[in-house]
Amino acid sequence: MGRYAKVDLFNLGLSNDETAKEKGQSFRIERLSIDSIIPNIKNEYSIEGIEELKFSILHNGLKQNLEVKDNGNGTYSLLSGERRYTALKGLVDDGYEQFRLAPCLITDVSKSCSFLDENGKEILTNDDKEMLSIITTNAEGRQYTDADRAFQVRELKKIYTKLAEHGVKLPGKMSQLIANELDMSSTQVKRYNYVETHGTDELKEKLQNNEISIGAANDVAHLSHAQQKEILQKRNVTSSTVKAHAEKKEKKKAQRKDSSVLKDNKKILLQKSETFMKCIQDIKDKSGIINSDWDIELDKDDFEILMIRTKTLNHTLNEITQLIRTNLE
Repeated sequence: MGRYAKVDLFNLGLSNDETAKEKGQSFRIERLSIDSIIPNIKNEYSIEGIEELKFSILHNGLKQNLEVKDNGNGTYSLLSGERRYTALKGLVDDGYEQFRLAPCLITDVSKSCSFLDENGKEILTNDDKEMLSIITTNAEGRQYTDADRAFQVRELKKIYTKLAEHGVKLPGKMSQLIANELDMSSTQVKRYNYVETHGTDELKEKLQNNEISIGAANDVAHLSHAQQKEILQKRNVTSSTVKAHAEKKEKKKAQRKDSSVLKDNKKILLQKSETFMKCIQDIKDKSGIINSDWDIELDKDDFEILMIRTKTLNHTLNEITQLIRTNLE
C-alpha cells in the first residue's frame, strides 16, 4: 500500500505539523512586473467580466494577490487569478502605470503536497501539483460555467485516480470527494463524468465552448454515437430537444414494428401496437386538462375555435369507436 507524507491535499484530513511547516516554506510574496507574468496553458477556465473587474480594481484596488510559480528564467506562470491578471494588464495598457507591479504569491508547487508510493517515490508529479493548484485556488468568487466545471471534474478525477492506483486509500467515493472539493452535488459530478466517458469529441467540444448545458450534454451522452452526431447538427440543443429526438426515434421504431406485423400477418392486435397504444395514452393525458379544476375563460373567437376543434375531435373519436366495435363483432 502507498503511504503519504507532508500531505495537504483537498480535504482528505491527512495534514500534520510537518505539512504546515513545509507549506510555510513553499511560498513567498513579491511585487512582480505584469510583463513578467504569463498565462498558464494548463488553465482552461473561462475569462469573463473583465471590464467590470477593471473598473473595480481601478476604483477599489486589487483585493487578492495573484498566485504564480517561478519558471526560473525571469518569467512566472499563473496558478490563480487569470481574470485579475487580465484586468491588471488591461489597466496598464490603458495607461494606469500604478498597476504594472502586481503583488504575487510565488508558490513552489513541488512542496505544496506530497504522496509517496510503497517505494518512497512521489506519486504526483510537479505538473500534477500545478494542476491541483490551478483547480483549487481559482475560486475568487467567480461564477463557474459548465465548461469550467467539466475542466475541474476531469482534472481532479485524474489526480484522485492516480493516487488510488498507487495505493492511497481515499476516504470515500471518488465522485463524492470531488463534489465536496468543488462544492457541488455528487449527482452533478457523475453527469460530467458520464459526458467525459461516453460523449463524442464533438459533444465534449460543445460543452467546453459553453454551447450546450451539462444537463443537455448528459442526455445526449446517453445516446449512441451515431445519434449524438445527428442531434448535434441541430442548433441550441436542450434536454427538451433530446427528449423530442428520442420520442421521434421510438415512434418510427414502433411504426416499423407495426408495418412488419401487418406485412406478415395481414392483421394486428391493437393492444400489441405500440403506435396505437401511445396515441391513446396521449389522448388520455391531454384530455386530463379538461377535467381539471381550473377556471378558464375564453373570448368569443377562441371559444368558437375550441368548439370547432372539439366537434372535429368528437367526430373522429366516434369513427374510431365504430371501427373498433365493428371488428369486435
